[in-house]
Amino acid sequence: MPQTDRSEKGIGYIGLAIILAILIVGFCIFDGTHFLRGTTIAEIDSSQLTLQQATSKFEQVLKERSVKFYFVSGSIYEESYEQIGAKVNEQKLKEIFKEQHLHRMERRFYNLGSIIEFDQKKLQEFLNTLPELKPKNMTAPQNACVTWNGKTFGVTKEKVGNQIDLEEAKEFTMRQVNAGMDSVYFQLVTNAMPDVVDEDAESMKEYLNNLLQSCLNFHLANGEVVTLDENTIKTWIVEDSRLGYSADVENGVESFIKMLAKKVVDANKSVPEFANMELNEKVETEVINSLLGNAEPQELDIAYRRIPE
Repeated sequence: MPQTDRSEKGIGYIGLAIILAILIVGFCIFDGTHFLRGTTIAEIDSSQLTLQQATSKFEQVLKERSVKFYFVSGSIYEESYEQIGAKVNEQKLKEIFKEQHLHRMERRFYNLGSIIEFDQKKLQEFLNTLPELKPKNMTAPQNACVTWNGKTFGVTKEKVGNQIDLEEAKEFTMRQVNAGMDSVYFQLVTNAMPDVVDEDAESMKEYLNNLLQSCLNFHLANGEVVTLDENTIKTWIVEDSRLGYSADVENGVESFIKMLAKKVVDANKSVPEFANMELNEKVETEVINSLLGNAEPQELDIAYRRIPE
């Protein structure tokens, strides 16, 4: 082969190598200044964007995308991310970019919260415009409670509240948005439900009204009758900080048993065959507890036991 041909071919190889080198260097430079292929931020393909391009792109996204706010009242409000104080955090973008290139990360999907921060003053100003977050429009939940008119028990119904702590509303909004949510459900941080609901109060009301219907007639050995009825049971009714009213049945029954035991002793003195008998307090207590709340009058013989010698 002539020397000239060899020289030309060598020059061609060198030229090709130079071109390839330039392309490789160019690719490396491009790759090193752009987000990696397949990068998705806030569901937007961010591949091959520079940091500056990405910043501009997401500033526009924050203007165009919106967040919805839901309240227990049923009201729904919608506003752009920008208007609620969200803004691109360039440092967060830089950290994602740096980590990608440092580790050639396989994870290339990021939510919007990964790249934003909040102007808390602007967010607070927006929240202050929402009617449901104005203190004058908030009411505390009201417990259901048992009422007493001197004859029967009734119920005051529960009331659902709509109180939201303003600082918590702000923090909750930021947490939701930073987690990638485009909806903020304030129902989750609303002081809405009372501690005592209608079912609780209704159950106690029924129990107390049934209790007052009780009528237990205890027949003593001398013919005397001791009655446990509404007149005595009313004295067991106590005010209850949670339900309004309840009954101290345990102490009430104990007090009645003590009184009944004394009357049994007095009655038995006049009846010789019962002179060595006394009230079996344990058994009688069980009898009373089993019959309280029964609407039908109960005629009962005394549960006796022999007096220990």
